[in-house]
Amino acid sequence: WRRLTEQTVARDVPSLPEARPNARLRFPDRIGGSVPHGITNLRWGAACMVEGSIDDLVQVKLPTPDPGPGELLIRVERAALNFSDLLMIAGTYQVKPTRPFTPGQEVAGIVVAVGEGTSCAVGQRVASKVFWGGFAEFTIIRENMVILIPDRVSMSDAVVLPVVYTT
Repeated sequence: WRRLTEQTVARDVPSLPEARPNARLRFPDRIGGSVPHGITNLRWGAACMVEGSIDDLVQVKLPTPDPGPGELLIRVERAALNFSDLLMIAGTYQVKPTRPFTPGQEVAGIVVAVGEGTSCAVGQRVASKVFWGGFAEFTIIRENMVILIPDRVSMSDAVVLPVVYTT
């Protein structure tokens, strides 16, 4: 993600003016009114505006979602790029999110907020699979998909557990 952030140059897509940097885009996650633990209400993320390649992603600011019941908000430390992500960006995967969307299906990070009815705690190190949304500073994960990461395991190693390791 850090490499993508450094290499991705936010650029305008003439037919889609909302692709400009700092644009307020509609994404398929819940947007809440409260911001936990001093997190700013905007987060950096990669947006897939058109069918294409990873080079077509643009960097944008997105609203930070609030976790709902059974969900956790994590600060993404690592996000893996999988073949299915590339197919989704190209528009050739069986799952076709409405554009614009934020790709990224494997994440590892730190829990920063918890939804109602969850047993995880703020500060825990976790990895998870998400449908999409991992290429952002913060993302929502479902607690029933959480893999707790022991301190001896690096985030870089843990991020591949939900998808790559199991396949």
